[in-house]
Amino acid sequence: MLAKEKQIIAIQQYICSKKDNAHFFLLAGDFNCGTNSSVHQFLVADRSLLDCEAKPYWNDLSSVHAALNGYQTIPTLDFSTNPRWGSKNTTHIPAVVDRIYVMECLEGKAWDYNWDIVNVEVFGKEVSPKTELAPSDHYGVLVDVGFEI
Repeated sequence: MLAKEKQIIAIQQYICSKKDNAHFFLLAGDFNCGTNSSVHQFLVADRSLLDCEAKPYWNDLSSVHAALNGYQTIPTLDFSTNPRWGSKNTTHIPAVVDRIYVMECLEGKAWDYNWDIVNVEVFGKEVSPKTELAPSDHYGVLVDVGFEI
């Protein structure tokens, strides 16, 4: 986990050095850690990490959309139903580890904008009748965001 923490701090510092040149930044990928991890909690400003803070902080778009629309986030690493894991005995809990974050860089700026998370989908869960497998051990996440300026 220490390597992930150092990597996310380096990414945050690099992006913040560029924030005056953008309205928004997107950060997406397989973070291989859940919402209780130090990395996720750092990004959403729930904790500091290695003497750093996420300022401005990031919004986890799947979690925001789920909270605003009254549903639970869908795991992207699902050990219980993804056939890639077969009948292997596992103690791992299904979790959202693939995420899309957005950072707004508009604080104190006069731009007039409005944006909305239109839809969030988890894809790649379909099992092939030929291979009896899903495309990957992880499912993908897709976020449709609408911008109005």
